[in-house]
Amino acid sequence: MKVNTLKVALAAKEAGTLIELNGKRICFSDEEIKQMVNAKVKFILDSDAHCPNRVGEVNNGINLITRLNIPHELVVNLDKLPDFKRK
Repeated sequence: MKVNTLKVALAAKEAGTLIELNGKRICFSDEEIKQMVNAKVKFILDSDAHCPNRVGEVNNGINLITRLNIPHELVVNLDKLPDFKRK
């Protein structure tokens, strides 16, 4: 189904919900990610592991962050533990 990802991301931002950068696959186009970055949407890296040996595998997300130059402050768990408390 066709979805306006920017509208969804902006609603997520307003609700304090993070956009997942999945370790297996990222279903957003580069342009969609760039729009989210421009809107200062927050992301979270996730391995989406379905077996123990895949826990922590986030290279797919790290590669995307590097390739698209996503500001590190927009990724809540890139270099720190995320704060999940509602503001």
